[in-house]
Amino acid sequence: MTKKITDQVKEVNNSISSQTKKINDLKNSVKKDIEAQKDSLMSQMIAIVAIFVGISFVMFGGMSLINDLFTHVDGQPVPLVELICLGCLIGIVMIVVMYCFIMFILSITRNKMLRAKKIFFKIVLKTCTILGMASCVMFIIWCCQTFLK
Repeated sequence: MTKKITDQVKEVNNSISSQTKKINDLKNSVKKDIEAQKDSLMSQMIAIVAIFVGISFVMFGGMSLINDLFTHVDGQPVPLVELICLGCLIGIVMIVVMYCFIMFILSITRNKMLRAKKIFFKIVLKTCTILGMASCVMFIIWCCQTFLK
């Protein structure tokens, strides 16, 4: 009878130790998952803040450049055609710098937003094409005004 009880106690102890091991393994797995999620969340927060700061710097710098376009040099007014041409070129530079900065931040954070990158690239390409065409037309008009006088 004592042997039967000791066998049952050993069996219960073995069962408890195997369950304890399973619980510890599960606990370690959950800890790893939580750490991975925490790292991912921190990475995404840093990306959001960096993109916001970079875009605000580019926008305020671009606005400052555009504001300088409207100032008169030595009291002489700036011709409208030159103003539009330079404004378009500055717009292209601002858009390309923002695009490069956003792609750089996405690559640093190892973000795999492939579809969003393609859509964003198409938008940037179309916008730069329109501004480039407007700038070329204004440059041609300026050349015609300047050299055909």
